[in-house]
Amino acid sequence: MLPAFGATLYIDLVAGNITILEQVLIWGGLITLLNERTWLFSLLNVVAALFKTTPLLFLALATATSFPTTRYLQYSLRYYPHFLVVLVRILLLRLINRDRNADATTATAATAPAT
Repeated sequence: MLPAFGATLYIDLVAGNITILEQVLIWGGLITLLNERTWLFSLLNVVAALFKTTPLLFLALATATSFPTTRYLQYSLRYYPHFLVVLVRILLLRLINRDRNADATTATAATAPAT
């Protein structure tokens, strides 16, 4: 499908490597910061920080710019924990449902008559 470099992009996506999405969000955020769209920069960095917390350090770049960023930086830091809680709840619900489905499948297989 993607023959360049041994299809590493495809292999990373299939393996579930989230770094590709994280890099797209970080670089997209930096491009928006250069275009003086700090609210979008903050949003993209907060979304990238949901996977790994390191992109939160990029929010310090917003304070080093010459245009007003204080409000967007405050919103980003204020709502990041809320995004994180929602993500954890979604992941836990998926894990619980997966375990329930596995238990139901095992129970059904154990009670099925042997042929």
